[in-house]
Amino acid sequence: MASRKAICTNLPKFCGEPDVWPMFISSFRTTTEACGFSNLENMKRLMDCLGGDALEAVKGRLIFPESVPNVIKDLENLFGRPGRLLKNLLQKIRDTPSPTESRLESFLTFGIRVKQMCDHLLASKMEDHLNNPLLVEELVEKLPPRYKLEWIRFKRGKTESILTVFGIYLDTVMEDVTEVVEYAPQSATTIEKHEGSSGTLLDAAVAQKLNVTGPTEPLTISWTKNISRDEKESMRLSLTTSAQGSSKQWKLLN
Repeated sequence: MASRKAICTNLPKFCGEPDVWPMFISSFRTTTEACGFSNLENMKRLMDCLGGDALEAVKGRLIFPESVPNVIKDLENLFGRPGRLLKNLLQKIRDTPSPTESRLESFLTFGIRVKQMCDHLLASKMEDHLNNPLLVEELVEKLPPRYKLEWIRFKRGKTESILTVFGIYLDTVMEDVTEVVEYAPQSATTIEKHEGSSGTLLDAAVAQKLNVTGPTEPLTISWTKNISRDEKESMRLSLTTSAQGSSKQWKLLN
């Protein structure tokens, strides 16, 4: 009983997102073990924390306490597949702008994403990927040339898994960067779509074709009747446009 008072027993909200699964299942298992929760207690905890697709998938089974172990197994099969999780984590890093020396804070964002992936791989028992040289090679390719050379020197003689060592290397880089710049968490921007809107939205495929990137900035697009959509991986771009054959240019607010 004392451990229950000392530990937060509430589970994180889970609606089926691959990147939330490791936190959810780790919290469920560790608190169940530490506090000795019964199936009845866990059924109540699941009813309180599940939502969206996750709740829709198992709500018909959250009737009898004895079904809780199978409910967890179903959730793992549907939303916690290692391959799906790894694909999601990799995509997030690929979508993160490459760090540059002209924007030192970009090293902080990149480093946090890489360390999150390492933590998620451990929580999901996918330690084998921590020794995946192709994965690390892809991450290293995002670094500026000088930092690639520093990485080569840093990893020599290290015995830990290659991705773990890369995470430690990024820790040293981030420590140096925080001596120069402050980390400013990216805040969400809200654009209300109505006549006369001042924001210009550009499709991701068009941005890739133009080979333009910018800082990641979460975006919420709102319409009338309280309809909205979140774009967590949106980027703020600085673009200009002009008519063919004309020297006059207009700045686009993206």
